[in-house]
Amino acid sequence: MKILLNTIIAGLFALVMTGCSTETGIGDEQTLNVLIDPLPVGAFQRTFGTEYDFNVLLKSIMPARGVDVTVVYRQDIDNQVIFNQQYYITKFPMDVTVTNIPFNEVGTVTVTLTSRADPSNTVTKTFKLVRK
Repeated sequence: MKILLNTIIAGLFALVMTGCSTETGIGDEQTLNVLIDPLPVGAFQRTFGTEYDFNVLLKSIMPARGVDVTVVYRQDIDNQVIFNQQYYITKFPMDVTVTNIPFNEVGTVTVTLTSRADPSNTVTKTFKLVRK
């Protein structure tokens, strides 16, 4: 009877612990969740100059060793890289300025965050950008 009771308690404990970990990634890290501000709305983000500023906001808990952030802007017409920056971040928000934006050429901005402690914990956001 004591063995059966211990088995039931252990099973319930395992269920409770599994339910508590649905928000986490591998290990003790929370799965990365990111927001771009201003939030891309519509088909394009527009800029009237050669630069475009935005913020990267981490909505999840910061991994203990920080994150690597890569921001790439490519022209859609020929996939040419116009802007490429890599950052190591331990706190947010993070200010980004994409530069050298060509006139009237649609491009795609890709923002990728990767945990330094767990490279499989990664998130990517993209949005279209055009200078008018």
